[in-house]
Amino acid sequence: MIMKTIRITLMLAILTILAGNQSVLAAFYPDEDEAAQPDTIEYDVYTGTVVDADNNDELPFATVEAVGTNVATVTNIDGEFILKIVKGENVEKVKVSYVGYQNNTLPLYELRQEDVTIELQPSSVSLQQVTIRPEDANALVDQILTSVEENYGDEDYMMKGFYRETIKKGWRYVGISEAVVDIYKSPYPSDFRYDHVKLVQGRKSADVEKMDTVLFKLQGGPVTSLLLDVLRIPPFFLPPTIPKCITSG
Repeated sequence: MIMKTIRITLMLAILTILAGNQSVLAAFYPDEDEAAQPDTIEYDVYTGTVVDADNNDELPFATVEAVGTNVATVTNIDGEFILKIVKGENVEKVKVSYVGYQNNTLPLYELRQEDVTIELQPSSVSLQQVTIRPEDANALVDQILTSVEENYGDEDYMMKGFYRETIKKGWRYVGISEAVVDIYKSPYPSDFRYDHVKLVQGRKSADVEKMDTVLFKLQGGPVTSLLLDVLRIPPFFLPPTIPKCITSG
């Protein structure tokens, strides 16, 4: 009888210790669902998806901004976004914009619904009629090359630009690189010098699950964009007599 009482007492003590440990562990390791909840104490959180109104395709990297504030965000590669607005902020409308589409401005309260889908209408621009007349191509190229000093400045200057490089698999974006860059452009007289690119701030995102097993890249980066300057890096169809300059980062 005494041994039975001791065993029951030990079992109660062990259960009490385990229950206490679970409480301690729960304090240091909260439930994953609770940890995944957004911070709603200081912010009102709005979510949704931006799609093409014609074919319902998701629009990645669309801009979602709270009108009248500096609060904004962009959609991910699946067109989804999370917009956080400080509680008490006087915001009534949200504007969604995307290159090649009409802006869509909607009341903020519409984003309080679950699974909100925002549709953007494609916007086309009609170009004026262009008349093409036959000319001597070689004469045009010679005129361009001989007028470099007249058409281009003789002083160096700095520019700030935005660089974006994307990788697509079919119709879906699986990788994106963005950067704010400083660009040094040297003058265009006969004494050619190097152009330079300085990376100020950048970010990179890739959806590995949607990529192929083998991935290769031919050439890219902000410096590669400077190769489009045909007066610095003459293409194969221009005569090799004009000055050349190897672009450097």
